[in-house]
Amino acid sequence: MKKNKLLLGACVMVLLLSTGCGKKQTLACKIESEGMGMYLNVNYKGDKIDSMDMKYNMDLSELGDAELKEVKKQDFCKAMKEDMDDLKDGFKNCKQDVDNKKLTVTADIDASKISKDELKKVEKIEDAKKDMEKSGYKCTIEK
Repeated sequence: MKKNKLLLGACVMVLLLSTGCGKKQTLACKIESEGMGMYLNVNYKGDKIDSMDMKYNMDLSELGDAELKEVKKQDFCKAMKEDMDDLKDGFKNCKQDVDNKKLTVTADIDASKISKDELKKVEKIEDAKKDMEKSGYKCTIEK
């Protein structure tokens, strides 16, 4: 009888942990316009931010070879870091690539390096979604 109660208690604990406390969700936001796109994913574990990543795409099909060569010389990682002032301290693993006349820039954002004030803006997934949508992004919450 005691073993059954222990087993039942363990099952209830596993069920609670798998359905609520450590629930994983992703806020996926995007803004697209005329050959450009910006994508931001904020991954939550429970009510804490687990990780963040972003991606930027730009269609370069209108550029000639000389212009494309100049684009390849540019440091878009540095430009994005400077442009995203609120997140710049957490910027890491930034990569840029120009392939098939398409620019792609990707980066991870280390949430532990972002100011507490900035993290408060995104710590609640619903509030973060509303805030991003006010800025023109279309967002979904993925479970």
